[in-house]
Amino acid sequence: MKYLCKYLIVVISSFLMVISGYSQNFRASMYFTSKSRKNVIIPFRLINNLIVIPLHINNSGVLYFILDSGVRTPIITELNSRDSITVRAYQKQKIHGLGKGDPIEVLYSPDNDFSILDIVHSNLNAYVLQNNVFKLSSKMGTNINGLIGYDVFSSFIVEIDYIKERLILHNPEKYRYRKSKRVAQLPFIIQNKKSYIHTKIEQEDGSVLPVKLLIDTGSSLALWLSLSSDKQLILPSNYQDSYLGKGLNGDIYGKLGRIKSLYIGQYQLKNPTAAFPDSSSVMNTVRLDGRNGSVGAEVLRRFRVTIDYHNKIILFIPNHNIRDKFEYNMSGLEFTVPIPGLPVFAISRIKEGSPADSVGLEVGDQLLFLNNHKNTELTLNEIHTILQSKPGRKIKLIVQRDNEKITYRFALKKEL
Repeated sequence: MKYLCKYLIVVISSFLMVISGYSQNFRASMYFTSKSRKNVIIPFRLINNLIVIPLHINNSGVLYFILDSGVRTPIITELNSRDSITVRAYQKQKIHGLGKGDPIEVLYSPDNDFSILDIVHSNLNAYVLQNNVFKLSSKMGTNINGLIGYDVFSSFIVEIDYIKERLILHNPEKYRYRKSKRVAQLPFIIQNKKSYIHTKIEQEDGSVLPVKLLIDTGSSLALWLSLSSDKQLILPSNYQDSYLGKGLNGDIYGKLGRIKSLYIGQYQLKNPTAAFPDSSSVMNTVRLDGRNGSVGAEVLRRFRVTIDYHNKIILFIPNHNIRDKFEYNMSGLEFTVPIPGLPVFAISRIKEGSPADSVGLEVGDQLLFLNNHKNTELTLNEIHTILQSKPGRKIKLIVQRDNEKITYRFALKKEL
């Protein structure tokens, strides 16, 4: 069955030409148009710690996808009426993800054409969500159309430069490693098309515990840990109940606290924030792959990261973000953008008992000024940066509620 979809679309399959001579035989679903090409540099936008790259599908305009190493099969999450693309849709399937809800039904779309700069793929397979469960565009303030992961990582050696905001995709047959004392080189294992490292954490009581963590470029958090995965894992004594995000199968709630340290090779990251999801939200995932949790982009952005699926090696070179403290939103406010791309910011969630809650802000209030910056001068990224900047910082908001403009003042409060 064919149908015309007026939406932005993408995704990739995992077959085509075989790359040989490596520790594992991967089938490259993507490849350079020139066999002599050593690499391709792709500029990306870093939004809320997430990597957003441009793509083209079936001669479409530019589409925007999050590079998510936790995604095995690409997923088209949102469709936008401003662009048209023809796709084939066959049988319906159900897929699982994080969250408490039931598996969701998706459409399977095979044999699409893919291109990005000098990279092509002519047999692109995709899952298409029938319902916009993630609402990524409104949460990130710009058009986001999907998630892609394994097909990129299995086809190239992927170098992520978080400082310059560029992705360098290397030809595995031509790439040469450079030796440096600053490099932390870790082996990883691949299960179900995802990469996992074995490392260690130091807990509140001083105990050091080995953990198996998913490398997750699609998580903006620093770290999450499943208490049900190991009886020795301890919930920190100082924590707060938190909404942790949206999974494929529903909302994810849990606790947010800090551990003493996370070790990345020779580097010790002190006092990182750690999320502890409710066991019902992650139970199926933990049982499936035996992981203790995930390490996300709030950790990864502190390094120049090179992920090599062919030799099962990941390299970490610290950048100047390594000195950043691990902070979180200390206001209790969350904003979304009802019309992605326009500077309209609406309060979508207020944490009970938070500074924002105590002064009387309400869900639905529309931001007009933040610390004397007009809404037209701000991005959602800049709002996030202000709200997690430092404890005690004075915050002044002017919001519109119905036809009334109201001014609120409070101070950011550190609870962890």
